[in-house]
Amino acid sequence: MDQFGTFMSMMFDDFGEFFEGVLEGVIALPPEERFTRSHEVVIEQIREEFGTEGAFAAQFAQFNDEQIPNFVRQLNQKLITDLVRGIYFHREADIYLILAALVQTSDNIVGILEGDFDQDVKEVAYSSMMALWCRLVHEIRQGEEPPIRELALDIYRARYYVNEAMDDSAVDVETPDHLPEEKIEQEMIEFGAAIAYKLAKISVGRGAELAGLREREFRKRVLPAYGIEPRTGPRSADELGEPI
Repeated sequence: MDQFGTFMSMMFDDFGEFFEGVLEGVIALPPEERFTRSHEVVIEQIREEFGTEGAFAAQFAQFNDEQIPNFVRQLNQKLITDLVRGIYFHREADIYLILAALVQTSDNIVGILEGDFDQDVKEVAYSSMMALWCRLVHEIRQGEEPPIRELALDIYRARYYVNEAMDDSAVDVETPDHLPEEKIEQEMIEFGAAIAYKLAKISVGRGAELAGLREREFRKRVLPAYGIEPRTGPRSADELGEPI
């Protein structure tokens, strides 16, 4: 969060006041609006700080539509590396799994912001990313470990509203209102376990343990759901190579 704060403080004379306004405005929105209208909260704060979006753009031309996604992607990569390390070294890793799912979702959204999509899709993408980060900062400020279920629900909502805006029929994400909260939490833990399997080079067995599943289900259902190929060992003595 310090890196995020440093970046934002470069843009605004009174960073604290600006960010507090954004944070309070985003968190105050009901869920069905937080992931679709958070960009409006940012625009309102920019107008309060600079008068118009044009004045902001003129003063900070370097912070264009490419610069901000690039920064967020770099931040995501740093955070996911740290989180995967935490997953690797902790047996009880649910909070790391949920945070890994949040950061990976943020990174997926950056891909949309960098892509050739309509403005209304990008507005929902920006809103969903802001909603995720504002939720995380808000929970961290409470001084306790962020609540896993609340974060899981917001990750799921971000995926749902972005997919809905894209009208992506290839991705089946049910409306969060129709699913039990415990099912959503489990799905996001499985998502985090899949990320850990891919990035931490853990075994299928360890990935299944993290997800709370049998090894076969993790290999056959979870990994394919996120486009991850299970790693296989050598199938013969020849594939082992020459002895050392």
